[in-house]
Amino acid sequence: MEYDGTPSGIRDGLSLTPFEMIDSTVVVPTSPGLGIEVDEDVVRRLATSEATVPTT
Repeated sequence: MEYDGTPSGIRDGLSLTPFEMIDSTVVVPTSPGLGIEVDEDVVRRLATSEATVPTT
């Protein structure tokens, strides 16, 4: 499966921990649940009709 490595305000903003890449492969997170810590402030902001996509 392909992983788009170009900067994305939504993808990069949702996770408090960036995805790790080793030898062009995304390392699967091993933490419980989704394996990432979701930034709930970003989720709330994106869930509103006034959401703006953050730029990186």
